[in-house]
This record gives sequence, C-alpha cells and structure tokens, in this order.
Amino acid sequence: MSQRHRLMPLRQVMAKLGLHIPLLVLDDLLVLRSPNLASPGPPRWIEGHAGKFVANLSYEPSISELLVKTEQLSQLDAVSKRHVDTGIMIETWSSCPLSKISPPEKPQDPSPLDPRAYLAIARVNWLHRKYKISNDDYLYTLSMFVIGPIRGAEAWGWRTLSPLERQAFFVLWREVGQLMKIKDIPDTLEELIVWADAYEERCMVPATTNHQLIVPLLEVVTSPMPTLFGWRNLWYRIFICLQPDRLRVALMLPQQPRILASLVNGTIRCIGFYLRYLALPLVWPRRAIPEVSKPDPVDGFLPRMRPNAFNPKPWYKPEPQGLARLLENMKVVLGLQNPEDIPGPKYRSQGYRLEELGPLRYEDYGHDEVIREAGEMLGCPLSGHWARETGKI
Repeated sequence: MSQRHRLMPLRQVMAKLGLHIPLLVLDDLLVLRSPNLASPGPPRWIEGHAGKFVANLSYEPSISELLVKTEQLSQLDAVSKRHVDTGIMIETWSSCPLSKISPPEKPQDPSPLDPRAYLAIARVNWLHRKYKISNDDYLYTLSMFVIGPIRGAEAWGWRTLSPLERQAFFVLWREVGQLMKIKDIPDTLEELIVWADAYEERCMVPATTNHQLIVPLLEVVTSPMPTLFGWRNLWYRIFICLQPDRLRVALMLPQQPRILASLVNGTIRCIGFYLRYLALPLVWPRRAIPEVSKPDPVDGFLPRMRPNAFNPKPWYKPEPQGLARLLENMKVVLGLQNPEDIPGPKYRSQGYRLEELGPLRYEDYGHDEVIREAGEMLGCPLSGHWARETGKI
C-alpha cells in the first residue's frame, strides 16, 4: 500500500480501492486463514451449523410469529432446507465476483461472466418480497453478518481480525445490503455496531414464537450426534452455552450450569491455542461452494451445482451408487442411518440452481424475475444456461 494510503483512514482507502480489494481480503481470510468465519458464531468445528441462527431467525416476536404461521421454520425438513439454502446463498455472494459491467464495457457475448453472486442476491430479494419485514429487521440481520464474525473471532478464534479484515466485512455486506434495497445503512463499521447494540436492547425480547422456531433448528444442528449415553442432549446444552445471554433469554432457553459453560469455553480456547501454535496452515482452500460452475448443459439438461460439503439432511447430495449404496443400506440395517435421509429426489439429488433456492413451494416460481434482476445488477442481461435458455429443466 502506498505512503499516501497509509496516512488515510482505512475506510477511505477501501472506498478508493473499490469492492475488488475487500473481496480478495475476505477470500484469503475465509478459505485459507480462518475458513470458519463465513457465518456469525463460534468456529465450525464446535458450532456445526448454529452460526446461521441469525439468518434463520428473527428475534422480534412479530416476525417470529409470522414465520411460525408459514410453518417454514417449524417443520424439520423445511428447517434443514432453509438452513442449507441460506448457507449456499451467503457463501455464493461472499466468494463469487461482485463486479459490474459498465455500458461501454458491455461484452458482445456475456455467457463467460459469472453472475452467481447477483443471482443469489436477486433470489433472496424475490423471497423476501413475499413477507412483510421492516427495514430495521433487515438491517439488524445484515449487521450480524458483519459483527458476528468479528466478535466470534475475538471470543473463539485463534486470532482476532485485523482492521483491514474488519473493514472488508463491512464493505462487502454494505454492498450486499444496498443490492437488497436496505435503507439507512450506517456509513461506518463503528456506527453499525452502535446501531445493532441499540436494536438488540430494544427488540430482542423473550417470546414463545422465538422458542417454537429454535427447537427444530437445534434438532437439525444436533442430529449428527448419537443419542447413545446422552451425547445428543449434551451437544444440545453445549449449543445453548455458546449463545450470548441476551439471545438465550430471547429464545427462552434454560441457563446451563456454570461448570459446563466454563468447560465449553476452556475447550474452545484450547483448540484456539492448538490452531495458533501447533496446527499446520491450510494448503488447499476450503470452499463451501464450487469455485466454478459447469459452463454447458449435461445430457441436454441445465447444469446444476452442489455444495462441497453436505449436511445430515443430504440436500443436493448425489444418489449413492455401487459400493456407496451398499454402505448406505448397511447403515440403515444397523440403525446408524435414518432410511428417510438417504440422498434421492426428495432431497433434490440432481443438484441446485440459484434461482430455485428457497421453500419448496416456491421452487418453480420467480425464475424470470430473478434472472432479470440479476442482469440489472450485473449491468447486462444474463444468457445461456444462466438464463435457462439451453437444456431441459
């Protein structure tokens, strides 16, 4: 960085450098240095999927009441799909290009462009328009994806985030918020933190509907643990220990014994010490989604993508073949595998397309609107398989 930039406040440097540099900073942080910080909350090796609480729940009673009525967060399959889809969309716009095409630069053939980030944001916009959600609720949820990784690294990480990394989170999510038409986003990270803390004091209050939403989500994130010897119940309680007191009270979850909370925090700090001083650095990037998408239809069908890792509910996981199928059947016979959780059409084993993500009842709707809005964000219309112009569905 030049001497002139070193003398300027960091946020002014970021503003002059544009969005490209913050994305490079976060890509290096999230896939190599601290790959568990993509979502707010404790590291993935201890929190599994619970870091997406903030994306799956709103703690204002009026919003949680709406979500309970839709039954999208009170049924286990719906919870697991929303959980997976939320992660896919967040990882997509956190790691895919957010570059825009200006009219003089508009390419004659836009098909090589990667519009995945804009497709993910446009799909979220389309889904959000189905519900009446206040701007403050949108803004608070957005703020948690900035503040959550920062505070999570301070509490549980092997190191805190540098000022450059903190500002990069803010720049990325401020851009995402603007593309989502969220209003009154603060101009600085410090102002956003002050605003979010005030919102929590005002709106994060206990409600029965909050508890109705958290119970099935906890079932999803603890489902990989065996019930034998009370292991699953122990992990259930560990997740509660990891939640801040204000959030725990709002979700009407019981306070855990002080000794258990101390053991959990001590274990996390020991793991952080190991990662900082004893563990080898990552050699290969850890990405949650494919780095590139298939450019052409396969066997006449539109190309689809799969996440790089799968949850206990195997959404988008290919159906097992040969020996893998035999092993799945053996697990079912031995009681190690729920027969309903074998990859298949129920879990969309063919893969996903970004314009189809969300509740199953909306799977076949909104494609044209999402593709058109993504093209407007990108600066040129989408074409080819991105626009569903080639291949069968």
